[in-house]
Amino acid sequence: LLTRDLVLDEPDDFDIADQHALCRLVNWTGMLGGRVLLSSATLPPALVQALFAAYCTGRNAWKLACGEPGASLNVCCAWFDEDDACSGEFSVAADFYDAHCRFAHRRAMRLPDKPVLRRAQIASVTSSSADAGSVITAYADTLHHEIINLHNLHHQCDAKGHCISFGLVRMANIVPLVAVAKKLMSTPSPEGYHIHYCVYHSQHPLAIRAYIEQRLDSAFTRHDPQIVWHLPEVKQALRQGEAKHHLFVVLATSVVEVGRDWDADWGMIEPSSMRSLIQFAGRIQRHRQKQPESPNMLILNKNIRALRERSPAYCQPGFESARFLLSSHDLTEILHPDCYQLINAIPRILDSQVACKKNQRFDSLVSLEHARLWEELLGRSEDYPVAAQWWRLPLQWSGELQRRTPFRRSQNESQFFLYMQDDVDEPRFMARDDGAVGWKDPGVFRFYPLEQAKGVWPWIDIDYAKVMRGLAESTNHALSRVSERFGEINLRSNVTAGEVWFWHPLLGVFHALS
Repeated sequence: LLTRDLVLDEPDDFDIADQHALCRLVNWTGMLGGRVLLSSATLPPALVQALFAAYCTGRNAWKLACGEPGASLNVCCAWFDEDDACSGEFSVAADFYDAHCRFAHRRAMRLPDKPVLRRAQIASVTSSSADAGSVITAYADTLHHEIINLHNLHHQCDAKGHCISFGLVRMANIVPLVAVAKKLMSTPSPEGYHIHYCVYHSQHPLAIRAYIEQRLDSAFTRHDPQIVWHLPEVKQALRQGEAKHHLFVVLATSVVEVGRDWDADWGMIEPSSMRSLIQFAGRIQRHRQKQPESPNMLILNKNIRALRERSPAYCQPGFESARFLLSSHDLTEILHPDCYQLINAIPRILDSQVACKKNQRFDSLVSLEHARLWEELLGRSEDYPVAAQWWRLPLQWSGELQRRTPFRRSQNESQFFLYMQDDVDEPRFMARDDGAVGWKDPGVFRFYPLEQAKGVWPWIDIDYAKVMRGLAESTNHALSRVSERFGEINLRSNVTAGEVWFWHPLLGVFHALS
């Protein structure tokens, strides 16, 4: 930071607990005389205002040390989007906020006039009880029914009458995702349909995750709509039986929301936050820009935690917490149709102007997000840390604030490796050891036998040994070296005694749903 400027790409993608650290980083950048660029289409006003305040405080310290004596602080700021640009110099936070809101309002006025590429509606999930098995069954049944409907509405066909579609199903957490995936794979497809599933999340070994991403990038890069017919997986699928309809479905966590330049035909999402809905919508019709005649995105009315009667429900990920609670967990009651039917960034970039009161329950998912951001970043509470305390409190508080709000507070993790010593070995999950061999069986991994029903196929042929051998050949390294560099997987280490990690090449590494 002494000699560089700071670029924050999608800063609002960080968990709200980590935005305290972002404010500290921007404060330091201003203190060292650097400039800051924020890049995102969904920046909420509270975060922008907090980062500006952090920067100004730091920049003022830099001015006192390096600037002209007596000169006033004027920070040059500019806003850009695909249609507009404006700039100005600001020393007062209120003036900056007004300028930012004016730019955001002009953008909000233009967004409804742009081509409508995503039409969304809410799909209801009903479970017979709150126990885990019933909820997973209800979720899988709803997904299976809607997947077929979405394919029938949004597909493309070749001259021989084969119809294919590529869809995304996003869920909040890995354990319920895998539980739903297992249920879907054991559900037979209708006559004439083949469903090809891919389970994509962070708990695949590094080499396997990279291989999955490579194949998915090829499938979802669709600037040329006809190129999908030349994909190896599609060609293989068309040779399998007499089915005319082939659905290629990614079952994923939030890893699909940011950083993936994908173009899907349709999508379904378990709700977490307004931001996740907007980001997920951006993976649909991203390249081809074809306007749908019917909804091509479905939002489930409750998430897994809500169906299991947990409160708070829209958390981990999400903005609901014990201090910021919703009045309902049914999206039909807390999300206005204007916020999702023709989904765009307006609910995020415009402030909801809802005052936060003690013990208040919010009747809007959007209002909850804005209110919590204002309170946690720029609030005046003395009951919990506020990001602005970094520059409001005396310097001796800095260590304590970092201790209370560290960047990416996470559980302890253990490191394992998908290991092959030589070409004849079967891949195994191993841990490092101080002994002569250097490796040991950790004894916590168990293979999961996956049941696949009629008409259900894996999208990507994931053969651990084949992927590792391919890497060894392409890098000209021994398999043992490839295992150390590319076989790594980090898993939380505070498991209970006797708890095991299950694994399957299609499902990744996971725990059973409790």
